[in-house]
Amino acid sequence: MHRALALFVAPFLAALFPVSALAQIAPSDSGAGDLRGIQDLNNSGQIGTATFFSVGNSTRVMVKMRGVREGRIEPLAIIRGKSCDAIQPALGWYLTPLVQNTSTTVIPAAISKVLSGNYVLVAHADDRVPGHNVACGELFL
Repeated sequence: MHRALALFVAPFLAALFPVSALAQIAPSDSGAGDLRGIQDLNNSGQIGTATFFSVGNSTRVMVKMRGVREGRIEPLAIIRGKSCDAIQPALGWYLTPLVQNTSTTVIPAAISKVLSGNYVLVAHADDRVPGHNVACGELFL
């Protein structure tokens, strides 16, 4: 009886072990991501965090905000700039708009480029008022 059960279960166990080995992360990667703060602009009262995860040659960006009015959808973008005081009009990447205080986007750029110190993450009041920024986070290593 035990031998029959072992013969029945063994193929399933063998199939599971290679998958779990592929799912492991590199020893130097904690899996926690790189966390950056987001500060309010123009007295918006909106603050939050952005967490960046390396996904091969791409980067997953997770944004969480507080102080956003309920039901509001706000566009997010990563644009050129060394600091929130020196934002340039050159777009890097659009992110998924902030809905219910969160956004998750995968952008086609390596995390080393995104966090090079040449970009800032900006939340806009809405898409009808271009350039009215309500929050900003500086992106550096």
